[in-house]
Amino acid sequence: MSDPKKTIALVNVINPSSEEKLRIPVGLIYLGSALQKHGYNVKLYQPIQKQKEIQEVEHKIIEANPLFVGFSVFMGPGSVEGLDMSERIKNALGTKIVWGGKFPTSISEQAIKEDCIDVVCLGEGERTIVELAKAFEDGSGLEEVKGICYEADGQAVYTEPRELIDDLDTLDYDLNLIQDWDRYITKLNGRPALLDVIESQRGCPFHCRFCYQSRKGYHKDSKKVVRAHSVEWVFEKAKQLKEMIGVDYTSFCDDEFWIKRERSFEIIEKLYKIGLKFFKLRMRFSSLKDEEMIERLIANEIYTLNFGLESGVDRILKLMDKRQTTEQILEKMRLLAKYPQITAGAPVIIGSPTETKEEVLESIRFALRLCEVNPNFDFGINLYKPLPGTDFFDMAVDLGFDPPKDIRSWSSVEHKLVYKLAKSWLPWFDKREELNYNRVFDYLRILYHVRKHDRLNSKRRGFGKLNPINILRNIFGIIAYKRIYHWFFLFPIEIYFSGIYKYFKRFRS
Repeated sequence: MSDPKKTIALVNVINPSSEEKLRIPVGLIYLGSALQKHGYNVKLYQPIQKQKEIQEVEHKIIEANPLFVGFSVFMGPGSVEGLDMSERIKNALGTKIVWGGKFPTSISEQAIKEDCIDVVCLGEGERTIVELAKAFEDGSGLEEVKGICYEADGQAVYTEPRELIDDLDTLDYDLNLIQDWDRYITKLNGRPALLDVIESQRGCPFHCRFCYQSRKGYHKDSKKVVRAHSVEWVFEKAKQLKEMIGVDYTSFCDDEFWIKRERSFEIIEKLYKIGLKFFKLRMRFSSLKDEEMIERLIANEIYTLNFGLESGVDRILKLMDKRQTTEQILEKMRLLAKYPQITAGAPVIIGSPTETKEEVLESIRFALRLCEVNPNFDFGINLYKPLPGTDFFDMAVDLGFDPPKDIRSWSSVEHKLVYKLAKSWLPWFDKREELNYNRVFDYLRILYHVRKHDRLNSKRRGFGKLNPINILRNIFGIIAYKRIYHWFFLFPIEIYFSGIYKYFKRFRS
């Protein structure tokens, strides 16, 4: 039986979603590997936010009676479940509870006020968590542990900021910490795949003002914000993954993969030679340089590219500090249109601070124009979500947004609930616009499925085989396009018909 003084539990509560498979808890693997290296026994748990799984994990943790329990926490409903778990485990064991991740780092002063949270790790945690374990084990104080926040005499205490980890190859990444790979393996093109499983580098050289990466102040100043694993390290981990699990497709979870083009291609080509292909790649439009680059991607059987469009309005792009213009985006989309093998996708963020209703419509129409330029392009819409610690968050507050005062209240700042908050920084956002935004999501789904079905220009559709289903599908695609373009969503009978069709389709299957 393992020594409780040497046992540490690491937890990441996952929100239920439409995805069949979970994403690998990359951060917890790094943390667990660092602790293992120093002699600790690590138990890693990633329960879905369902009562039965939560109870099972709590029972295992209470039975193990660990030195401490670390929670990697995301903003949203999962943070509330994480808080509830923390309270129940604290009450049962009295053990130390440590929170970490981008969200707790950004609201550390609020988090540390919770009675069940003893420490908040700020920023990168591989070195911090080892020092914390040693401090808890020998009963020494926390003052000398860099990069944490804790409470003393009713006040939040911040220790000296921790330096960024310059040499990522010094970090362990033990894939054996994952016990049940079936929870993560999915099928792509009929072959096994693991997505977002390796981080080849950290940091981003860009500073988009809505993004967590734009935050400052959690680490000591470093000239080297972007740090990369060596190509050899990445290759060995990918090779291990291939040998352990037998997957054929993967993707990385880097903040920005295309910082050095030749390094990126060296990784892609090395993995391709051992039968491990990238199913998709995320990149900025500015990273897509020329036809030679696209042809190299195709040669390595990479056919899906995801971009950061964010807006179709130059004023908003400049406000975001995206360092791209609509004309540059159009130029790259025309380039991609020459290669029908490649499908491209991008999100549009609507409702940014100071954005007008007219600019929202202009942005959506620009995305529809990209669909015309490239029949293999699709876009989605995200309503802007204020992320604490970012420039846009401060702008939203200046415009009237009243940020949540505790962790439980932050669960409202999610895409499904943020409608209720948007009116605080968008004076024109009323009940009618809230309904319109719900409708535009519905019609985008219709448009996406129609385009996916036949990949023809959405304004000049061909009917394909003349059967009633195909004809109706294409008519719905035309109507969806026009409704979105003209922002007209009264009498949405197509949505109801679409729902009935999906119901009968599921019933037949």
